[in-house]
Amino acid sequence: MKQHTPNAARHDSNPRLRLLSVPVLLSFALAAGACSSNGITAPETTTTAAPTSTPITGAPPASTPTSTAPDTVVDNTASTDTSLAPERTTPPISTQTDQPDADSQSDTDGERAHADIVADFFAELDAENFTGTVMATTPDGVYSAGFGAADRSAGVDNDVDTVYDIGSLTKQFTAAAIVRLEMDGLLSVDDNIGQYVDGLTPEQSEITLHQLLTHTSGVPHGLGPDDEVIGLADYIERVANSEFPASPVGEYAYSNVGYSLLGAVVEAVTGGSYEAYLRDALFLPAGMLHTGYVLADWTDATIAVGYVGDEVFGRPNEQPWAVDGPGWNLRANGGLLSTMPDLHRWDAALRGDEILDADAKAKLFAPHVEVAGGDGAHSGYGWNVVPFDDGTTLITHVGGNGVFFADFYRFVDHGITISIASNVADPLAFDVGGGLASMLLPELFADGVCELDPTPVDAAAGFDLVADFPDTPAGRAMDNWIQLVLSDSSSDADDRSMLVDYVKQSIGDGFIDELGSETVADMITSLQDTLDGFDLDRIHQEDDTTFHVVVADPDGNDAVISTRLDATSHPRVDCIGVFV
Repeated sequence: MKQHTPNAARHDSNPRLRLLSVPVLLSFALAAGACSSNGITAPETTTTAAPTSTPITGAPPASTPTSTAPDTVVDNTASTDTSLAPERTTPPISTQTDQPDADSQSDTDGERAHADIVADFFAELDAENFTGTVMATTPDGVYSAGFGAADRSAGVDNDVDTVYDIGSLTKQFTAAAIVRLEMDGLLSVDDNIGQYVDGLTPEQSEITLHQLLTHTSGVPHGLGPDDEVIGLADYIERVANSEFPASPVGEYAYSNVGYSLLGAVVEAVTGGSYEAYLRDALFLPAGMLHTGYVLADWTDATIAVGYVGDEVFGRPNEQPWAVDGPGWNLRANGGLLSTMPDLHRWDAALRGDEILDADAKAKLFAPHVEVAGGDGAHSGYGWNVVPFDDGTTLITHVGGNGVFFADFYRFVDHGITISIASNVADPLAFDVGGGLASMLLPELFADGVCELDPTPVDAAAGFDLVADFPDTPAGRAMDNWIQLVLSDSSSDADDRSMLVDYVKQSIGDGFIDELGSETVADMITSLQDTLDGFDLDRIHQEDDTTFHVVVADPDGNDAVISTRLDATSHPRVDCIGVFV
């Protein structure tokens, strides 16, 4: 049984890892060999066919294409506030090297820059065996591709229109439903939930909709597994019998329960089902025909099968559900099915005022309360709002259940939106969105986390082999760091507290300032899971503060943990690169 979390990911057993500089809740990112933060070098050869794409309804008409790379549709028509920029298939991931002639380059420099960046990034994803779908909207167009298998047994590949479980991205639609009902004069976000939902305790009934929307209500995180078929009446009774407050009212504590209660409010106010209201008020007006639980049109669609390694999890809608969708442990807080084109239709709708007016969107995207451990990130309604030093804003959310994973980035001031989904949620899926964002917007990610290029075993052998870490402050700090990453990960609260304390004392400010101590602790836990069963094999020292530690498992697999410490009296981990 799966119970989804706000940042869940299934860890693959053989990734290549490095740290990625992004100011949101991300884990370790994959890199291929020597990979810098300034770009990703595409593999020289691959046998993958060209990515496919499907036109997005409502896009501006295409203009006459100019000469460009093979199979690349170029359209310089500007997008409007209420429609997507013209979609284009990225250049094929192949060995073809045809380029536009010199006479055509001057008119398409900006377009080709984005196209080249995305094509190289997609080629890298293909080389790293990513499974899922990626779509990116820029001011110049929409780029998209599918990777890996949607259904291994049937031999069906993921494509641009594959349907995925989008996890907690569901919350943004629940929040939009609430502000739309307020926009229509049917409720206020300042109302108490007791005005709409019976059966809660007197204290719980005083919770406001605003508190539920911002994860400050004090209700628990979760009350049961996603696949439990529990009806609304039984769910409300369970909430009433739960500990309250489970966290201090008014303080941020992420809660799936809170959003399920908001779904109950939608049903109480509309007199219909939660999904029916989303379909009629949000999805259909936005042109989203392939989003929902059971009401969407998936007649000709491929719904991805989820996998955990070689184990088949199945399709989301093959899990135990009621006839009208999942039970209330999941309903309205997660589990909606959607496609990447539908998410970008939603993004386009949010740029207009037809579905939600300016006042409603202002509430949706306001930084209402700081996210715990988010280091500057705030909770909006159903979204996280992340400010940058240059005054621009990222609006984002992530979702996953340990099998499926989805990520959504809206760089609203730059006109760039990125969505990704995977039916094999491993560390690569976890960081695809942030990786592509850092390529398209390098100016936002130029500072912060220090990265070392992952060092293969043969390259590590080029440095001095030492018998043990030196008896110096740096050597002792390295010894502690390696012991930590080679220890077993733990979900025990005391162990977690000790890990966070270690992060605060022994990890450099670049990591803490950019990512936050809680996220860095998550990253270390991810690395511990990846290196489970590995032991220290040999130590190569590059200089007084830089080490390349080779670790190996009983099956003969090896990895290199490259680490640089800062040159202080109390050395802290300053740069990391991991090659597995």
